[in-house]
Amino acid sequence: MATTSKRSPRPQLRRWIHRFEDAWNAYFEAHNAWKNAFDDERGPEPRAPLYRDVVIKPLADFLNKHCFGGKAKVEVYGPQGIGGRMTMDFRYRGRLYYLGVEPVIGSDTPLMLRIRRFDLKSSGEYGPGSIGAINCMNFPTTDVAEAYPASWWRKRMVITNPD
Repeated sequence: MATTSKRSPRPQLRRWIHRFEDAWNAYFEAHNAWKNAFDDERGPEPRAPLYRDVVIKPLADFLNKHCFGGKAKVEVYGPQGIGGRMTMDFRYRGRLYYLGVEPVIGSDTPLMLRIRRFDLKSSGEYGPGSIGAINCMNFPTTDVAEAYPASWWRKRMVITNPD
């Protein structure tokens, strides 16, 4: 097993989130200008920035570097489910480690990123088979802007043997 770093992704995570917010604001302005232009003056419609590409993929690369020495094969999936959860899969030495994170966007709060804490007890608030239970909403979340070292993230990864 690769040595887990004590380094926290906090400074980079804030930078990635700000980069996404800036990219989204620039897209919004460009899209409004495109929408208000005359048909014969329009170029191709601007593309929206993807949260997965601007925030989650760099976070997955950071965790790969600091939890697996950069030797894991990394895949990012999502968004999925009600919370828009995105899953980072790390394949390392025949095992699959995965971690789900969810963006939290509120009208009165800045953009945040939360991790679903499968290592804590389920609240049972949503009954078996309900939409909430299916979307893992019985498990609490933690704001990942906290200064958690890579070792903290590594301990929260769910480990499976894909073989």
